[in-house]
Amino acid sequence: MTDLSHDAPPEELRALRPDEAPPALPAGLRDAVAGRIAADRGPLAWLRSRPTPQRRALALGLVALSVGSGFLSLKGSPTLAVVLGAAAAGGAWLGLRPLHRPPAPAPLRWAATLGALALVVALAFGDPSAAPAPVAARLRCFVPGLSLALGVYALWRALSRHPAGFAAFAGAAAAGLASNGFLAARCGAGDWAHLLLGHASVVGVLLALAFLLERAMPPR
Repeated sequence: MTDLSHDAPPEELRALRPDEAPPALPAGLRDAVAGRIAADRGPLAWLRSRPTPQRRALALGLVALSVGSGFLSLKGSPTLAVVLGAAAAGGAWLGLRPLHRPPAPAPLRWAATLGALALVVALAFGDPSAAPAPVAARLRCFVPGLSLALGVYALWRALSRHPAGFAAFAGAAAAGLASNGFLAARCGAGDWAHLLLGHASVVGVLLALAFLLERAMPPR
């Protein structure tokens, strides 16, 4: 008996029904698709059109450049900076998953998003014996850290073909972790209040931003 399962290619099905014409496209669909393709031009469209391995390589290079810039004024922990950079690279990689591939397992999705926030919060309390920083200095890393994270996230979104859902949060967490890697290299402070308010909070702000952007997107 001939197999008519959904796995049969369209050519086989047409050969089995030679008298039937292919279904007509809805009126205006072809013109609408052509119009959207024609409108998708410019540098951002060129970036999104790159093959996934190239987009992932650009994202990994962006993370490496961000973390590595902290080594130019090394005062902190290079080991911690590399660990945070590796975590950021993993999130950026997952967030640029090809659209035709199945989603990442749920534990991996949680680890790449809320797990990133839990990691930097836990690191803030890693050295309870550290001398407390002056109150005025507890936020001194927040502005440069957030500025870097916003730049990384904007460029990551430029590389993403569909920055929504899990991908958007993974990209935001990756940007926050890359910024924390940068701060871990250049900042030698160990005070938990400084690390929490000036470093870890950057990841929380980026995840909140991803949530707001997700809410602002039209229904799919």
